[in-house]
Amino acid sequence: MNNKVSFTVPVSAKAIYEVITDLDLLFRLNIQWHIKNHNFSKPIIKGSNYSVRVNYDRTDKELEHNVEVLDLIENSLMIIDLKGAKERKIIFKLEGIGDRHTTFTLEEQTDEPLSKEEIMELNLWAKSIVNYAMIKQSRKITSRIWKFILDKIWLKLSPTGRRVVFFIIISEIFALLFFIMLVIYFLFT
Repeated sequence: MNNKVSFTVPVSAKAIYEVITDLDLLFRLNIQWHIKNHNFSKPIIKGSNYSVRVNYDRTDKELEHNVEVLDLIENSLMIIDLKGAKERKIIFKLEGIGDRHTTFTLEEQTDEPLSKEEIMELNLWAKSIVNYAMIKQSRKITSRIWKFILDKIWLKLSPTGRRVVFFIIISEIFALLFFIMLVIYFLFT
């Protein structure tokens, strides 16, 4: 079964290519799993094999995948083959539209159809790749700070840990707003 997600984004093909060819970062951007260990190297080479052990968030199963780089064309294409419990071929296509826009396509080919949750996770993976490339390409100080937080803290957390941190931050924002409302109430009544 083929499942494809495609976006036209205001990011250069080079910026997205740098994200997808950093396999450690690429796998950390996927919300399906948490990386336990790997032997990825930089730069990756066409025909190279790597292994990665991941813990799937939804099923809480730890599996080892063999990652083979089947094809690699600079700023244009990367095809990887994930062999494990379920064999998957993942194709990343980049088509530059001028210097600042790119059509990014993420296609996953499997023997069996994906569930609705897996299709949603594929879509979120594509969006997280594009968003990270946009942050990486930006020269604003806020983007640099956000990229630092992503690299040093957020992407090292498991998907469950990310959800816990998100809920804690949201609850603290509401607590702060409630405190401000109480202070305003007592100051002006």
